[in-house]
Amino acid sequence: MQQAQQEKQFVSELTAAIQELLPGKTFDFNEAEFSVRVGDNTTLHLTNVFRSWQGLGAPERRKLIENAIGAPHSTATAVPSSFSEAAPRLMPKIRDLATRGIAALGAELQNAKAAMVVERPLGEHLRIIVVYDGGTYFADVTEENLAKWGRKAEETIATAIANFKASNRDARFHRIMAGVYVADAHDNFDSSRLLLDDAIGLLELRGRPLAFPVHRDFLAITGDEDPDGIKKVAEMMEEERTNPYPISVIPLRFESGHWSTFRLLLTTAAGRTLESYRVREYEQIYEEQKGLLEKLAEPRHDDAYVASFDVIEDNERGFLDSYSTWGDGLPTLLPITGQIGFVSDPTSAKHGLLRKMFSKKKPWVAMARFEDALRVAGHRMKKIEGDPPRYRVESFPTAEEFKAMGAVEVRGKASPKE
Repeated sequence: MQQAQQEKQFVSELTAAIQELLPGKTFDFNEAEFSVRVGDNTTLHLTNVFRSWQGLGAPERRKLIENAIGAPHSTATAVPSSFSEAAPRLMPKIRDLATRGIAALGAELQNAKAAMVVERPLGEHLRIIVVYDGGTYFADVTEENLAKWGRKAEETIATAIANFKASNRDARFHRIMAGVYVADAHDNFDSSRLLLDDAIGLLELRGRPLAFPVHRDFLAITGDEDPDGIKKVAEMMEEERTNPYPISVIPLRFESGHWSTFRLLLTTAAGRTLESYRVREYEQIYEEQKGLLEKLAEPRHDDAYVASFDVIEDNERGFLDSYSTWGDGLPTLLPITGQIGFVSDPTSAKHGLLRKMFSKKKPWVAMARFEDALRVAGHRMKKIEGDPPRYRVESFPTAEEFKAMGAVEVRGKASPKE
């Protein structure tokens, strides 16, 4: 077996072991460094483990992996205890908000608490975090590190960004076509290059800069008034969005000196394409969160139904939509979806799929847009802590509220209780 094939098999076995033995723990492979980060602040370097694995049989390989992931190296000890020593090697990374929420749930499942990473919001859906570049590893800088240093978060973030800009003075974005540029150096910091505002300001764009930090090693930039440029980026994202270390398909727009979350108009083909990508992105995120919340139900003593983020095709509008299920008399944790299916039979609602709701009992089912339900029945929807966001519901809307939110009956003669 060739080296590349052996590495692929090794990573596959390691992944399976982490999922089985460390349920709820997030993990992130770094191919360039041949390491895996488990949780928010522990890293296992794989070179020596792999070399040992190569010389063993199947049973011994499994035991080796179990021992390796049982005691990964804590990067908390890899960050210098003094700010003066750490400061020159602090760098910024871009991550989505959901990874923070997932990490918190995973830690809770292990009766632990996720490390408080030093961060700053980036738009509504991303964040800038600070890492210490140890040369052969990256360690997230945490609030615990700040306490030891006697420093504030903003000062630390500013230092990291200044370091990054200084190290990228000669950085150039690769021009794909007129008005479209990418950062694809594959040095673990391509997405962070959206922080190079001076360099981005020199790009020939139509309109304000639109940045697409799709994954760690890919950043595309075009103008918000360039339909051809946006179309080209959307085409590139078909492949890029499935690559490792994803961040988000949702773009950011630079305006008035800062980046903000930007949603393209659904009247454009590119806007519809990106909306479908966004729906698929959140389908995966909510599915991971759902699994953790279900495992936490018993220790939390909470029997609320964790609703799924289900995807459907909107053939009329030409892109993917989503829905969740709100059952009468069934405490539920609702994800934010395009629509909500209201069901009078909570037993059917717990199935989680509308196609299973049409039993012999013929439960009353209606559909409404999520934003309309929130506008009318928001007093019944309590937003719970965590990312991605969910709402807890325990009471069912009235007939008047259904009418006000424009709910459309799907099937059945019965109506909601007055």
